[in-house]
Amino acid sequence: MRKENVFLVTARVGGGPEASVGEGGLEQRVMCATDELALHAFLAASFPDLAVVGAVSLAGLETTIAQIKQALGGVGPIPVFIDPAMPG
Repeated sequence: MRKENVFLVTARVGGGPEASVGEGGLEQRVMCATDELALHAFLAASFPDLAVVGAVSLAGLETTIAQIKQALGGVGPIPVFIDPAMPG
């Protein structure tokens, strides 16, 4: 399977928009589809109770990981914020 066809989907399942994680709240699922348009069509047809919050392909995740590594190294477009209470 190509990494462009594998998606990590974050969605709200049941419980309505007020639900918290673990109470009909957010779930992550791995889905495979030809592209993002096909993914959303598949989700709507197969999982009508699923409210998609976000979806990213495995290829997209790899790009994000590279950007995070650059940001932590002090370069790149993503700002880094560190909680001052975090042990160092």
